[in-house]
Amino acid sequence: FLIAGGGIAGLAAALGLARGGRDIRLFEQAAAFEEVGAGLQISPNGVRALQELGAWDAVEPACVIPTESHVRDGLSARLLQRIRLGKGFETSFGAPYRVCHRADLLEGLVRTARARKEIVLETGRRVQSAESHGDGAALRLDGETVKGAAVICADGIRSGLRKVVCGDVAPVDRGHVIFRSLIPLADVPSAIETDCVSLWLYPGGHAVHYAVSGWRSFNIVVALDSDGIAASGWS
Repeated sequence: FLIAGGGIAGLAAALGLARGGRDIRLFEQAAAFEEVGAGLQISPNGVRALQELGAWDAVEPACVIPTESHVRDGLSARLLQRIRLGKGFETSFGAPYRVCHRADLLEGLVRTARARKEIVLETGRRVQSAESHGDGAALRLDGETVKGAAVICADGIRSGLRKVVCGDVAPVDRGHVIFRSLIPLADVPSAIETDCVSLWLYPGGHAVHYAVSGWRSFNIVVALDSDGIAASGWS
């Protein structure tokens, strides 16, 4: 199986196929596996998926274990809902809830993939096109054609291969913008509950924040309904 893209989706697909005894070649255009962005929440079903892929032991050490999740009115700060995330939560849902940085999740997937003999990871390989042939599919990259049983396109929102599957389409601006930031945990004001995942709801958007990267950084995400903020593109 040939996979274009070495992000979270591509690596997870490779690990899933390897569990089924399939051989995989994965191509990443960057010189190294790296992830931009900020934090993410891993709910119990996500933890179970990583366990099934054999990657949870590599990911968990970098995760943060929050004590509670708080939902607040973004205008008054009134507490609307409190969810305790301890042993009772884990018992109810069969797996824990964690938060982490996207880069830490990717690193765990990469280390797990490198340990599988079925998976070959190739960096600095830019995929140019994909096509089907008589008994499978092929990728064209760097002047070379690589054939396999099937191609998996996991090369991102601005995929160069999407048109092979669904024609010449592009992402559509839906009028929503998300701003992400990371700051050192030591810089967080003392009034903020850093051991919780906090969600603030307000008209036209929401904000969420929590600690990541083994309690070293604090992840802040603000979502807004937008009139043209994203028109100039994204960064």
